[in-house]
Amino acid sequence: MEYGISTAGSFSQDSSQRSVPEVLFQPSELGILERYSIIKEIYKVQLSPTIVSLAAHNDTKQAVIKKSIRKDMLIGQTQHDYARQECIIQAQLKHENVVELYDYTENEKEFVLLMEYCNDAGYFEDKIENRLTPIKNQEKLQQYGFDILTGLSYVHSQGIIHSDLKLQNALLQRPSEDDSQAGELPVVKICDFGLSHLVSETNGKAHMSYRCGTNGYIAPEIKPKDTLIGPEIDMWAFGVMLYEMCTAYKPTNLSNYRYGSGPIPFRDRDWKKHSKHVQDLILQCLQVDPSKRILPEDALQHPWFEQTF
Repeated sequence: MEYGISTAGSFSQDSSQRSVPEVLFQPSELGILERYSIIKEIYKVQLSPTIVSLAAHNDTKQAVIKKSIRKDMLIGQTQHDYARQECIIQAQLKHENVVELYDYTENEKEFVLLMEYCNDAGYFEDKIENRLTPIKNQEKLQQYGFDILTGLSYVHSQGIIHSDLKLQNALLQRPSEDDSQAGELPVVKICDFGLSHLVSETNGKAHMSYRCGTNGYIAPEIKPKDTLIGPEIDMWAFGVMLYEMCTAYKPTNLSNYRYGSGPIPFRDRDWKKHSKHVQDLILQCLQVDPSKRILPEDALQHPWFEQTF
C-alpha cells in the first residue's frame, strides 16, 4: 500500500497548460484535526516526508486515512508545489474508483490530507509483489482491470495525467460479508496524485520537466528531462499492472526483453490459464509508440471485458 509522496520529478506548468490558481488551494482550519484520533501509524520512513496513519472521527467513528507531508523534508519550492497540487487535484475528483479526499489543511510544519479508508488497501502489493502470487480468478482479474480503467478514464476526462500509476496506488475496498455473499465484488480505487500533471487545453499534453514515476512502470517515451507527455503514459503503466496481476512479475523483469524495444514477450507456462483477449489488451497498452497505445475509453470496450468465466 502506498500513500507516500514521491520525491522524483518536478512541478512544471508552461504558459499553454492548465494552471492551478492559488485561490483554489483552500485548506480548512487546522482545528479540523482535533475532530480525529489516531488509531495507528501505517507508513513512516526516516527519509520520507510522508507519515500515513489510520484515524477515526471522534463523533461518527468513521475511519479515515491521515496523510501528513512534512515541509522540512520537502526539497525546495518544487516539492511544496507538488504537495499543494496534490490537495487541489484530489479535492476535485469524485468517483467510485478514485480514493476520495474528504478534507485538507496546512500549517507552518506540514500539509495534512484526510482521505477515504480502504479496508484491504495493501492487497495487490502484498499478494503480487510480496508473495509473488498472480490473480488466478479470471472474473476478479477482469473486474479489477475494469475498475482501474474506469477510474483512469474519469481522471483523464478531468484533464489530469496520474503519472505514477502502479500496483501500490490501486487500493481495494472489500464489500461487507452480506454483500459479498450476495455476489458483490471488491472495488479498486486509484490513489496518490502527488506526481500528477495537468494537461494543456489546446493540445491535451503536459510538460514533464524531469523524469518521474516508478521504475518498471515508466513509459519508454519519457526522457530524463523536458518530455511532452500525454495520458498514454498512464496506459503503459496500466499494461504493466495488468501483466503483473496475471503473472506476479513485470515484463521488464524478463531476461529476453529489452525495455522499450518492441513487443512484450509472454512466457507460455505463465499464460496457459489466461485468455488471449487479456494478452491482446496488454499488447495494445504496451505499444512502444504512444500514438498507437489504446486509451481507457477504448480499452473498456475491449472483447476481454465481454468474456464470461
